[in-house]
Amino acid sequence: MLFDITKRYSFLDRSGNSLNLDRSTALDQYGKKHQLGTNDLTSVVIISAERGNGTKRCVESIFQNTTEPFEIILSDVGSGRETLEIIMALEDLHQNVHVIYNKQSTGTTGQRNQGIYFSRGEYLVVMDNDVIVLPGWLEGLKETAAKEEAIGMVGAKLLRAEIDNVYYCGCHTVALEKGAWYTGSGSQSRGSWQTSRGMILSLREGERCPGI
Repeated sequence: MLFDITKRYSFLDRSGNSLNLDRSTALDQYGKKHQLGTNDLTSVVIISAERGNGTKRCVESIFQNTTEPFEIILSDVGSGRETLEIIMALEDLHQNVHVIYNKQSTGTTGQRNQGIYFSRGEYLVVMDNDVIVLPGWLEGLKETAAKEEAIGMVGAKLLRAEIDNVYYCGCHTVALEKGAWYTGSGSQSRGSWQTSRGMILSLREGERCPGI
């Protein structure tokens, strides 16, 4: 839940100091400053769970294939030194990359909600760190999300090089219990709960959403 998240989790920088959770502006990849609530910025929230080189490829693909203004929030699970060095280098290189340094994992939901709480974009993208984005990826998601006021969340289409068909398209249903119905992975059946791998959430719905 986002309303009490600061009581549940710490928000620390690499030195163990508290991050500024009251920031009213955010920089994009071009160095432009965006005001909270009146911007076209997209916040991309990614969990850094070891696999430092994978996270680096993911982040680099976003920079290479995204023209729309964005910031990236990496929520780290308390990774080892090798991964920390990689994400610290990304943070040093890019002014719009922010890292939340946890001493240990806060769980998938906790990690994502930390990133969402720290973000300042009009749109939120929740993405796994093994995703490589293609040109035009964000434009399509935002266009779909903006079509109707009733649309609050849009799932991305995911491809895998080793298979010919679409690997994932849509959103799994979210349920607290096991055995939830899910759709969007080439099937509609009952199975174990799965987390989403890439989706965009509009701020107007995020304000009414307790977390992801």
